Amino acid sequence: MIDSKIVSYLKENDEFELLPEYKEKFLAILLDAGINKSSALIDLMANYSGEFNGNEGFIINVADDLSDYENSVIKILREEEGVPNFYLSLFNFEFDDYLLYNIENDNVVLIEGGNIEKLKNNDFTKKWNNFNDFLLDFFELN
Repeated sequence: MIDSKIVSYLKENDEFELLPEYKEKFLAILLDAGINKSSALIDLMANYSGEFNGNEGFIINVADDLSDYENSVIKILREEEGVPNFYLSLFNFEFDDYLLYNIENDNVVLIEGGNIEKLKNNDFTKKWNNFNDFLLDFFELN
């Protein structure tokens, strides 16, 4: 579940909640991608629309990206960069950095400088233990 500080922040900053039909659609997409139903990522991405701005730049809505998988950021990263299937991208291609969510353990990792080879060696610029910790840092709430 998403931390209450994050929910308050989203409401204070006028982030738009999705309409019910989109919430259902995005929830199904995220569950099909293998994300745990109780994860904060699902709470955020299946309930709020658009991109989210924070101290690392802005993150994309993963469910929206996956809704058109053939043209998605993650499909390109998997096929062209060799990113393992258990990662989902939180950045689009406007950045040279990689911000990846691990669906197996809820970790978020940042690799700066566009060197995806660092991923193979677990050589991260930054790592958060779970998506809530990442969001608290991203929105500067801790």
